[in-house]
This record gives sequence, C-alpha cells and structure tokens, in this order.
Amino acid sequence: MAQNITRSGPDASHDPIVNSGTLDFVLVKDGASINAGADGAAIRNTTTGVVGNPFSFPIPTPPQKVGGVTVDGSTINGAIVNQGSIDSYFGIGGLAITSGTITGGVSNSGTISGQGLVGAEAAVIITNSNLMGGITNTGAIEGSPVTFGASGLTIHGGTIKGGITNAGSIVGTGFSLDVEATSFSGGITNSG
Repeated sequence: MAQNITRSGPDASHDPIVNSGTLDFVLVKDGASINAGADGAAIRNTTTGVVGNPFSFPIPTPPQKVGGVTVDGSTINGAIVNQGSIDSYFGIGGLAITSGTITGGVSNSGTISGQGLVGAEAAVIITNSNLMGGITNTGAIEGSPVTFGASGLTIHGGTIKGGITNAGSIVGTGFSLDVEATSFSGGITNSG
C-alpha cells in the first residue's frame, strides 16, 4: 500500500508538509497552496526523511507520472527544503515542478535522484514555473543512471529569480545542468 501525502485544490490552503519518515510520494496539485512554517519552509524533508520509493507496488492506478515530490499547477508559499533523500516514484524526476509557483526557492543538502520505476528525465525538473529565491545545492542531485540523456537539473520555460548556487554535486547521463528558462536572473555559481 502506497504511503503518500496528497494536497489538492482548487483554492485550498494547506499547512506546511514536514516528513521525517518514509513516503512513496508527496503530490500538490490542482491549484492547491501550501503555506510556510515558522522556519520559512512549506515542504521540508528532514535528515531522516525518505520520499520516493522507485520499487513500490502496486503501480498507481491509473499509472500517472508522479515524482518523489511533485508540484503540479499549485503554489508553494515558502521554500522546498530537502535534508534527506528524495527519489523518483513513477517515471518522473525526484522533484518535479510543473506550472507552479515557489516563493521561497529550493534548497537541497541531502540527495535528490531521478531513479524510478521507469526512467526519469532528471533528478530535478522545473517546467513553465515561477521560482523565486533560487536553487541552492550543497548535497547531491543525480539524474537517473539508467536513462540516457537524463540531466541532474532541468529548467524549461518559466521565470527563475535568485539563480543557482551549487557547492555540492549535480550529475546526469546527459547535461548535469540544463537551463532553458524564459527569464533567468541571479546567475549560476558553482564551487562543487
């Protein structure tokens, strides 16, 4: 039996999501919004948290593509913070943001991976979304090792403010970093 956290809208406002255990996936969809806690994080996976079981059964019915953490057409009023492990669940990246808004950026000091039941495109994939606060990585972002051309971090379309700062590792079987945002500001800093 899949263990997951799902928050859906439309126009539904939810408390912060904090995981310190083991989940198959976290899904925020259909216009929902997640509010930040006192620490500024709206979604936090702690050092003991494991999200995304690439070998979990049964396969979801219908077999929708779900990342370890997926934000689809929704708003995160704060940061997405990973201190533990986030993996893909079913055929999409460990962290997948599509047509979403993230007001506090993305911070990773743990591991985000793209390995899944079917090959994922990237460990982190952000598509047609607005992300403010940038992306900071001091951990590991690893594209699927079994999918040719899988990037570590992929950004397609949308607006990114705050840039990308990497002091960890970002790797893929294709590009480590693939940025094709419509608007991108804040630069890219790499010391990893």
